[in-house]
Amino acid sequence: MQNLFTRIAMLVIAFGFFISCTPRYESTLSTSTELTVDELLDRAAEIRQSNPDDPEANQLEALAHLRTARTKAPNLRENDYKAMKMAFDKALSGYDTQRNSSNERSKIAETIESAWSYEHNIAAGIVSSDSSGSNQQLSLAATHAHNAIIIIPDSLISYELLADTYARMGNIDMAINVLSFADSTLPNHAGRLHESLAFLYYNKGDFENSVKWYENALSWNRSQIANPSDPSIRELTKGSLLNTWHGLINATIAARQTDIAIASLEEITQTYPSNTTYKMLLSRQLVTRIGEHFESNESTDRGIIINTLDQIGTISATDPEFKLNNALSLSEIAGRVIESRLQETESFDAASNLDIMLVCESAIQLYKEVLEIDPTNPSAISGIADIYLLIDNESEASKWYELLD
Repeated sequence: MQNLFTRIAMLVIAFGFFISCTPRYESTLSTSTELTVDELLDRAAEIRQSNPDDPEANQLEALAHLRTARTKAPNLRENDYKAMKMAFDKALSGYDTQRNSSNERSKIAETIESAWSYEHNIAAGIVSSDSSGSNQQLSLAATHAHNAIIIIPDSLISYELLADTYARMGNIDMAINVLSFADSTLPNHAGRLHESLAFLYYNKGDFENSVKWYENALSWNRSQIANPSDPSIRELTKGSLLNTWHGLINATIAARQTDIAIASLEEITQTYPSNTTYKMLLSRQLVTRIGEHFESNESTDRGIIINTLDQIGTISATDPEFKLNNALSLSEIAGRVIESRLQETESFDAASNLDIMLVCESAIQLYKEVLEIDPTNPSAISGIADIYLLIDNESEASKWYELLD
């Protein structure tokens, strides 16, 4: 099976590093940087006593929780980060009712972003520098990425980083769980998440689910191209659309969903008519359809065979190598079918079976078209001889074999 190239080496290596904000987040009060965690909490309590609704008290509590988190091992920080977020949310809610609070709101945003980038950057650094693939180091990276998500729950790149880390650890199921959860909470990134989920399912060997998610991604990307919320997104989505198309084709071939693979390849070939790779894959899938048709327990549909053979002939165009490859593939199908029929019935006569003869005649026609361009091509000559031998026409086979001498 020939796979189309997709842009993803592992999952998504796009999480990157982010510059942390300056430590201004600890200067909510002019003296806050000099206060210990206990002193911050005491100061917050004093403020709350005089004015229970003063958002500054919540802001100081949030800083105390952040400092507390930094004193703990990465896997023990979650509750402190959650408490920090809750306190900051209360502070922001309080500042909403106050005029001239934009400075404090900015400081809170900087604090949250700084805390997030601290955890995210450590995780990204471990993943990018750990060439040994140590699960111990990757597990530490996963913890930091998880902390980053706790701090900013709608950070797509942190979800991608966490999923990528699990994938590198060989835990594809956990990677799928991470991106599935992200998909349920980040609808604006559906196309990217669906494509990544499809890729993970493909690597897991669950090709049917891979096809499903690639189809979802393809549908979403097309909708964005047709009605982009931002015109600048259109060109970016086109690149993603092509990659998703490639992934869908790979997945349908792996899942043996031949008709869907053919439909996708027909569409992409119409869009990129000069791309020979697409044409080659399409012709292989058309040959596969014929083979599957003969292998089916149901009776063959001659109309499907004829139409498929005609399509193969059209795709082959004037390229002698392309014609030869398709002829060889059809010869292989014919040989396999005849051998199977002979095992079932020793007296089977291939020449009297119209469906098999249609395949043989199409192969011979392609071989002859090759010889029109290259009259001494030994593969085409021997190919014709082999087919005549398959259908027990030894005299005609001998004539062609003699041309090889």
